[in-house]
Amino acid sequence: MLKKPFWTRVALLTFSLFVAGCGGGASGSGPGSSLEGLPGSPPPSSTSPGNNAPQISGTPPTVARVGQVYEFSPSASDPDADALSFRITNQPEWAAFDPATGRLTGTPPGSAKPLYSGIQITVTDSKTTSSLPAFDLTVVATPTNTAPTLSGVPNTSVVAGNAYEFVPQAVDPDAQALVFSISNKPQWAQFDTATGRLWGTPTLADVGVVRAIVIAVSDGAAQAALPAFDLAVTGGTPPVVAINNPPRISGVPVTGAVVGQGYSFQPTASDPDGQALTFSIANKPAWASFNAATGQLIGTPGTGQAGTYSGITIAVSDGAAIASLPAFTITVSAANRAPVISGTPATTAVPAQAYSFRPTAQDADGDPLTYSIQGKPSWASFSTANGTLSGTPATADVGTFRNIVISVSDGKVSVSLPAFTITVSAANRAPVISGTPATTAAPAQAYSFTPTAQDADGDALTYSIQGRPSWASFSTANGTLSGTPATADVGTFPNVVISVSDGKVTASLPAFTITVSATNRAPVISGTPVTTAVAGRAYSFRPTAQDADGDTLVYSIQGRPSWATFDTTNGTLYGTPAAANVGTFPGVVISVSDGKVTASLPAFTITVSAATSSSVTVRWVAPTTNVDGTPISGLQGYRVHYGTTSGQYGQSVPVGSAAITSAVIEGLSPATWYFAVKAISSSGVESEYSREASKTLQ
Repeated sequence: MLKKPFWTRVALLTFSLFVAGCGGGASGSGPGSSLEGLPGSPPPSSTSPGNNAPQISGTPPTVARVGQVYEFSPSASDPDADALSFRITNQPEWAAFDPATGRLTGTPPGSAKPLYSGIQITVTDSKTTSSLPAFDLTVVATPTNTAPTLSGVPNTSVVAGNAYEFVPQAVDPDAQALVFSISNKPQWAQFDTATGRLWGTPTLADVGVVRAIVIAVSDGAAQAALPAFDLAVTGGTPPVVAINNPPRISGVPVTGAVVGQGYSFQPTASDPDGQALTFSIANKPAWASFNAATGQLIGTPGTGQAGTYSGITIAVSDGAAIASLPAFTITVSAANRAPVISGTPATTAVPAQAYSFRPTAQDADGDPLTYSIQGKPSWASFSTANGTLSGTPATADVGTFRNIVISVSDGKVSVSLPAFTITVSAANRAPVISGTPATTAAPAQAYSFTPTAQDADGDALTYSIQGRPSWASFSTANGTLSGTPATADVGTFPNVVISVSDGKVTASLPAFTITVSATNRAPVISGTPVTTAVAGRAYSFRPTAQDADGDTLVYSIQGRPSWATFDTTNGTLYGTPAAANVGTFPGVVISVSDGKVTASLPAFTITVSAATSSSVTVRWVAPTTNVDGTPISGLQGYRVHYGTTSGQYGQSVPVGSAAITSAVIEGLSPATWYFAVKAISSSGVESEYSREASKTLQ
């Protein structure tokens, strides 16, 4: 039998090598192999499939006043009824923020900055976020109060037995409620603190002078007063006083006004005695004017004058008696606020599958909303009550439906979503994923599994995983699960599921378990596969594998050519391709498993070429001695290695008998081919390469 490898140095090999070739035009391409990864795929989408984003709306005030409370609360809702939480960026240091409601409130101090920029309030349902537009908040000083003004010239004398009356006119530039007061009021007179009216009828007992009477008005912060005056009551023959009938006044004031829109109210008044009438008003709004001859209150509130104006009283006098309308309040509201509409419509549809989109809309004024649409697809229906666009396209509807615009109106203003397009395409075909992952791993030994996936529509594929072991990483581009567990990772990792998606449909491998065992040593597989075959000629490759633990080994293959057979007991891939099999068979991976860990050869490609008449006959002289000079025994056969690069032999042909010293290499394409021979002992030990020979085929 042979001793140790017996051709350890080419220089000591004692045989000759001859090459002869027969002509003939060769067709097809030369052998080659490449290791290709799976096609790259884009990263997965950041959106949550099936989740609808929350909606948020509201217009925050952009001015705050020093010393006055600032407050804003947005409106938010979630189409999926998910719980919502809020957050804020660039929050003013003097304000508090409630993450449960989104309420921002506080009172800016005198030390507050004049401008807070880029404040933004966001709402999230824990999957998707929506934000209000960022806004700037300006802090201004609280305006200085403007004192009211008071005018009027009171009569300074009255004859005993005659009626006396005086009503001053008061105006407050800040439209604040006014209160009248009097000092040194005659005891025979009455005084109205709401209107400033001083009236009464003195008797002869009241003859005399009441001095330094002062009538004043206050807005709660400042006051104004008429100059002090004296009121003299003189005697004389009491006049014959005709019975006076007081005037009458009626009318229902308008109690609402809108910023930027005109307001007008005029009461109706009459006097039974036909006396001339004069009108007066108390607590007139600053934005309005009043006509004392007609009693008309008219004006247009401007920006910044929204609010409540209380205690307005319109009175009429015939010079002897006064009649008043009940005090009333005018509430000035801001101009109509446009509704808000939001939502992201699906832009694709599939025949025979239902399509539906419903926008979300709110109106800050609580106005009823009506929806409308432009560019509605012929296969869809639309609800004007809630804006839902829905329908099921037929096969005949495949195509593009452009410039669809959904709008909502509060009866005054209409707003719209951006125009969008719906593309109806043929039904999507789901991707297909395959592969048998190794279910065992060992500490300090690399684990790797890459599935195979295809999509019949050519869609880009993205991979995902559930139950990924903590010691492994995962590639969303090609689905590779890889990693090296540590000793601390010994245990079972169940329910690992690898999936692939074409962006519409997801397909998954069956769930599997990886068991990390501390004792097992992975098998080792080696060998250089033959990467070419010729139609009509037998192909065969058998790898070599060992297991340090002596475990039983089982072989498996991925990407097996349809014309080949695979032996799971020894890993042999063999078969004879037919003329119809001419082509390339990529992604062939031969693996071996000891039942716990799988090891694989690098993926390779087998190129099947058409039969050719080009061949080379290789002859050699059989060796007779080992390198130590001892006679050779146990010589079993040879292997002829060849390739198109000197010193690199990608292909080989076995010679099963030591008695045969020549071999015909067929199916060679036009090129310069290089040949070398190895001797093989009965125990499978191979010598080094012989000297190289070459042949150029035309």
